[in-house]
Amino acid sequence: MKVKIQKLGDSLAVRIPKSLADKLSLSEGSQVDLSIEGNMLVIRAGKKRYDLHELVSQITEQNRQKEVDFGKPVGNDL
Repeated sequence: MKVKIQKLGDSLAVRIPKSLADKLSLSEGSQVDLSIEGNMLVIRAGKKRYDLHELVSQITEQNRQKEVDFGKPVGNDL
């Protein structure tokens, strides 16, 4: 699908047709990743994939939650 690049302030803008935006679940305010591969501008949509090891490595004593005691087990908790 061909679209026209337009000027928006000091930047250039590419309008994403509604049909493509709907297929990728994009809406106003969605974030995408831009990159250059060879002579192509690549726009990657989608949610960030989190890496468990990366997330766990960010746990520190300052942001670790304290253990909470909810009392003795009852009912099916036994």
